[in-house]
Amino acid sequence: MSLLLRWIYKVRAQGFSRRLESACRDPRGTQERFLREVLRKNRDTVFGKDHGFSEIQGPQEYRARITMRDYEGFRPYITRLSAGERKVLTADEPFMFATTSGTTDQPKLVPVTRTWKKHVTSLTSMWIALAQRDHPDILRRRVITMVSPAIEGYTQSGMPIGAVSGFTADRMPWILKRSYAVPYPVTLIED
Repeated sequence: MSLLLRWIYKVRAQGFSRRLESACRDPRGTQERFLREVLRKNRDTVFGKDHGFSEIQGPQEYRARITMRDYEGFRPYITRLSAGERKVLTADEPFMFATTSGTTDQPKLVPVTRTWKKHVTSLTSMWIALAQRDHPDILRRRVITMVSPAIEGYTQSGMPIGAVSGFTADRMPWILKRSYAVPYPVTLIED
């Protein structure tokens, strides 16, 4: 990885560290603020209305209203989403569906939104920046990642179904792609 990119990650690590340390000073408050924001943003979705998001005041009430469930408890919502209905589970529309391997039954569709992608990108960037800070040689060599194809099919409404790892690898900035030992197109080889 280039010296410039390592320097950028070093600078970013400082900012990430400060924000993470600030959030960790009051983890309960940080989590409660995040929960309130999620509830506010998603109160007008089908799921939010079904579960009274606009009435939930805190974590205890959230736990009482939103019971633990397996995928089958979400399947009716996912079916509506994959058919093209909007604002079912989240206010953000999914741009793709990730798929599970289907080891316990048929593969399951998991909606992927831009907000979720932004959070994961931020966490991954923080991990890389802090790993670079703590282990300066970590980015000096090529990186090997294992990914599945970004698109393996489409829903009935035409939304892509595939692997988030492949989607991310395929859309990685060119400067980061240069550090990959195996280029993304290799993941598309079927045999």
